[in-house]
Amino acid sequence: MALRPFVSVPEDLREWSRWMEDQAIIADDDSVTTAMLQDESVTYAKIQDVSADRILGRLTTDGVVSELTASDVVTLLQAEGWTFGSTVQFDGNVGFYGTTPVAQQSDITDASVAHNLNATFSDTEVEAALDALGTKINAILDVFDNLGLTA
Repeated sequence: MALRPFVSVPEDLREWSRWMEDQAIIADDDSVTTAMLQDESVTYAKIQDVSADRILGRLTTDGVVSELTASDVVTLLQAEGWTFGSTVQFDGNVGFYGTTPVAQQSDITDASVAHNLNATFSDTEVEAALDALGTKINAILDVFDNLGLTA
């Protein structure tokens, strides 16, 4: 290993101290050692390539960072008190806001917009149309509730 040469020879203890602090030790084979790295000097781009579908972390205390699989991440989250159902599968959108995630509700059919108001339109028909509309609105509100949203 070699020290970098002087630009100018330090003249007092303060300059010698600064020179020592600024030195990077250069290995004879041009390799980089951890002693040469300043805190926060390594970027994500300089870390080794990470496999697809992986998260960097550790399952055990202290040590080298490793690639975590989805099941490793579930293990970490379960250690923090998260629970996951083993028989529930989500196909499509999942939403949550202060609640347990729920599967997307099946499609709510559109409310009818074809009402012919004429002289023969009875109160019973108006009530039935309003009841159907109310049922659709309540179904939409139920979806919001299941997602933890308040409307």
